[in-house]
Amino acid sequence: MPDNIASVLTTDFLMKGVIIPLQSRLAPLNAFTKQFEPDPVKPLATVQIKVAGAASTTQVDPTNFAGGDSTLNAASVIMHQLSHPWHLTNQQFNSGIELKDLFEINVQKFARTILDTVMAPVTTPNFPGSPFVMSAAAFGISDLDNLWAAIAKSPIKNLILSGNYFIRIANKPGFYQPTGTESGAGWKPFGWDFIGQNDEWSGAEPNTWGFACNPQALGVVLGLPLQMDMPNVITTVLPLPGVKAKALLNVWMDANARTVYCTLDVMLGTTLLDGTAGVLVKSQ
Repeated sequence: MPDNIASVLTTDFLMKGVIIPLQSRLAPLNAFTKQFEPDPVKPLATVQIKVAGAASTTQVDPTNFAGGDSTLNAASVIMHQLSHPWHLTNQQFNSGIELKDLFEINVQKFARTILDTVMAPVTTPNFPGSPFVMSAAAFGISDLDNLWAAIAKSPIKNLILSGNYFIRIANKPGFYQPTGTESGAGWKPFGWDFIGQNDEWSGAEPNTWGFACNPQALGVVLGLPLQMDMPNVITTVLPLPGVKAKALLNVWMDANARTVYCTLDVMLGTTLLDGTAGVLVKSQ
């Protein structure tokens, strides 16, 4: 492979062009129970994600301190390979288009596809508790109280909102709110453990623009696909520390066509864990 192709895959380029925007867009995944599979996973493989089970019973004035037992359950998750391809032709290159220009738009599209897949279980049949209905224009800080109350029994309270809702509560100087970070870590105001922005709700129920939940509501399993060693393909594992996951970037060149090809790949599985642990935010 020509040196000019490999030269674009520097650490600085990957950080600025791929890793930072990808993990920032995937920050809403921090609202859910996540599990990263350390070994490569094949498509349609079934993996297990842990689910909190039953706690033991507190004893009063015990005479035997060895009693009691607690349990962890498991839920099955079917894994699917998401692979996002794009390419740069010789004609495009000579028209002034650079590989990094295509990285920007395709990284964003890849992230949207992941989020749409993860949000698919966010529906009223799965979370039958009364949805919180409010237009974006009417939504405000006081509505956080009602959402907090809707999941009051949850020891961990997370909230993800579409941008037109999120802006109504974000960065109000009078409330001394901490700002978000470049990695999309969100912020923790007013008794919430995590509040983040998500603008991809196509996979969820129509008119859904937010979701308040305990992480136990949804389970998300991320991993890397099985990969063959091919001498003409540059494969880079992309760490996404903001969401504690990884993705694969593959780049190769068709010398005859003078076309550079790229794919972003991840193994993803998502499942409903606890239908009582979440409340939908809807516009109607």
